[in-house]
Amino acid sequence: MTQTLSYNDPIVLAAKRARLAQAGANAWQVAYLAAGIPTSNIKSSFESLDPKDDPTAYQAAKDFAEGLDQVNEPVPCDKLVGLFEAALEPDRGPKGLLLKGPPGNGKTSLACAVARHYAQATNGRRSIKFCHVHDLLEEVKATWSGDESQSIVDLVRGADLLILDDLGQQRVTDWSSDQIRQLLHYLWSEECNVILTTNLEIQALDEALGTEAAMSRLIGLCQIVTLSGRDRRIG
Repeated sequence: MTQTLSYNDPIVLAAKRARLAQAGANAWQVAYLAAGIPTSNIKSSFESLDPKDDPTAYQAAKDFAEGLDQVNEPVPCDKLVGLFEAALEPDRGPKGLLLKGPPGNGKTSLACAVARHYAQATNGRRSIKFCHVHDLLEEVKATWSGDESQSIVDLVRGADLLILDDLGQQRVTDWSSDQIRQLLHYLWSEECNVILTTNLEIQALDEALGTEAAMSRLIGLCQIVTLSGRDRRIG
C-alpha cells in the first residue's frame, strides 16, 4: 500500500525545514508551488483580482486571509498558557470559508489568492494543500491494497490551510459520502483553517452530503459567502 505521511509527520517537517532553509527569501514560493495550486490559478492574488467583480466576496476572502495564524516561529513556553486559555473561549468565530455560486465566477481564484497571501505572510513556514474533492477521493482509492487503505483524513491531516475545490461535484455513493462526512468531522473537531468552494446551493449541498450532522458541521465551521456575476471563463 502507498503510504502518505501527514503534514505534521516529523519526517515531512524535517524535509520542509531543509527546503525552506535552502530557498531563503523565496521560501514562500516553494510552499505555494508545493500546495498543488492549479496552473490556471497560480497567479491569483488580491493584487491581480478586481474587487469590483464581487466586492463582498473579495473583502470576505481578504479578511479571512488576514485573520489566519501568521506565527512563523515556535511559541515560547511562557505564552502557551495564554494560548490554551484562548482556545477555551466559547466563540472564536468561523475557522473556514465556504465560497458558493455558479461556475466561473471566481471562487477558486479567491481561494488561491488566500493561499498566496498566507504563503507570503508566513514565508512558507505553514503547509498549504489545494485539491479537488473528486481528486482527493481518487487519492484515497489509490492507497487501497487488500484490506488496508488510508482514509481521506490521512491525506490532509496536519495541513495548516486546506482548500477543497468543487465540493458536491463528486459522484455520490455511500462510500464517497462517508469519506466526506469523516473529513468534515475532522475539520470541525480540529477547527482547521479551510476554504471550500461549491457550485451548489445549500439545499443541494445538504442532499449531496447526506446527513444533517455533516451539514451542521459545515455551517458551524464556515462563513458562507455567495458569489454573483458573470462566468469569467467565457468573457
